[in-house]
Amino acid sequence: MQTHKKKITILILIVLVSVSLVGCFGSSSIEPSTPKKNDASSTTYEEITGSCTVEVKGNKIIVSSDANLKDASYVSLSVTNLSGDVLGEKKLVKSGDNLKSEFTIGDDWGEEIFGFLVMTADANEDVTEVTNAYGTKFEKLVLNENVIYDGKKNIIVIRSEKTKIK
Repeated sequence: MQTHKKKITILILIVLVSVSLVGCFGSSSIEPSTPKKNDASSTTYEEITGSCTVEVKGNKIIVSSDANLKDASYVSLSVTNLSGDVLGEKKLVKSGDNLKSEFTIGDDWGEEIFGFLVMTADANEDVTEVTNAYGTKFEKLVLNENVIYDGKKNIIVIRSEKTKIK
């Protein structure tokens, strides 16, 4: 009886350890592939390059980007403090070289900020030019420092250098 009880206890421990390992190492999402520029497949991959800059002009700042995004892309230009709080945000549709927004510096902004350009697949799901080029989840983008995978899709994020404003 004692041996039978030990075997059942060991069996239960093995099952519990197995279940916990599956929970730790199992994955519910599919990792993105890392396309190369010269991929031999028939899919054409786009590489997003460019920068985001912040220019201080008195009590205003200008956040701009020279990113090589497709025209008609919905993007967000924003300003954050060093804690990541969004201090200002403007959404726009890219047309030529218009990736630029002006923000008035708030009294509570602190001494240093970052500028960001963010573009998501969700915001562009109805823009045919964008989804044809980048994919519905931006899966046709070459993964680089400007493309972040969030577990479901890619997001384009370009950050400026830290900028002193006061």
